Amino acid sequence: SLARHFGDAFRLEVNAGRQSLNSIFTNDSSYRTLGTQFDWFPKGSIYFDGGVNQQQGTTQHYSQWYFGIGYRFDSVRKYYKQAENK
Repeated sequence: SLARHFGDAFRLEVNAGRQSLNSIFTNDSSYRTLGTQFDWFPKGSIYFDGGVNQQQGTTQHYSQWYFGIGYRFDSVRKYYKQAENK
C-alpha cells in the first residue's frame, strides 16, 4: 500500500496484493488484487472520492469502478483558516 497527500486538498492511494490459500474445501486457491483510491477536497464543504479495484483469481475475475460526491458537515477547514488568520 502506498499513499500520498498533495496538500490538504488531494490524497491518492494504491494497494496491491496477492493471496494463496491451500484448502481441501475450495479450488479457488489464489488471487491478485490491485486498487486505487482518491479523495479530493476542493474549496468549500463538498468532496469527491473514487477509485478502481481489479481482482484476478483462479475462478473469479472482476473490476470495480466507483465515484462519490459528499458534503462535509464539520468545520475543520473553517477552524484552520481562523487559526491562520490570528
